[in-house]
This record gives sequence, structure tokens and C-alpha cells, in this order.
Amino acid sequence: MRFARLLESRAGRLTPLLERVRLLQRVENLLRKILGADMAGHCRAGGIAGGRLVLLADSPVWATRIRYAVPALLEQLGDAGDVPVREIQVRVGRLGIARGKAPRRARPLGEETARNLRETAEAVGDEALRAALLRLARRRGRPES
Repeated sequence: MRFARLLESRAGRLTPLLERVRLLQRVENLLRKILGADMAGHCRAGGIAGGRLVLLADSPVWATRIRYAVPALLEQLGDAGDVPVREIQVRVGRLGIARGKAPRRARPLGEETARNLRETAEAVGDEALRAALLRLARRRGRPES
């Protein structure tokens, strides 16, 4: 919180920004309580503007589940009193990077998949597609079981 005091001491220029950050933190805390740990672990508050709260979900499946919870969220956020939200929009976003996690690396292809790609490449007449399939086939790393 030393950083927050430093921001507040900067002649009030950053005070609106700090207030928005605190509001988002309050919304995040309320989301965890309302949605529960499982669902809240898959979404974050992306921003609030003009009474609209944007929630970022980490996949389309979680976005759909969260959309079903929007009426209850609006009601409970309204009951909280100090959160000016009249509308909630749910979008799919990249939460892992926002939370400091590195993006997952793609798993290497298995030998059988690589062989199928090479065979398909040999049968394709389009040279650009053939080259792309062969590049993809070279990504193999371990045999499939």
C-alpha cells in the first residue's frame, strides 16, 4: 500500500485512476463471493464505464456459464450499494497473461499425427498448403501412445 500513498500524494492528478482501480478491486472481491471460487477463478473484471461492467472469461464455455449468472450478479452488486453497475457484458479474454502466468505451450505432435500430416501433404496439389503441412509435421516431439 506504500505505492497507493505515493499515488495519492501526487497533487490529486492520479486520484481518479486510483479510485477506478479500487472500484475494480471491490468488484473482483464481490465476484469471488457471488460466483464462488470455481467460476470466479475463470473471470476477471475488465473495466467499468458508464454503468457497464465488462467481465473477461478465460474461455467461451466459462463466458456462457457466467452469462447465465448475470441476473444474479446484477442483483447482488446492486445490493452492495457502492458499485455503480447497471449492465454486465461478458467477453472472452486472456486471463493467464493478466494474472502473470505464461501462455501454455502447444504440445508436440505424436509420431502418428506427424506421419498423417506428411502423407496428406504429399497428396495435396497446392504448394503453399503442402509446405504448411510439412512444417506442422516437423513439430512432432514424442510418439503417441
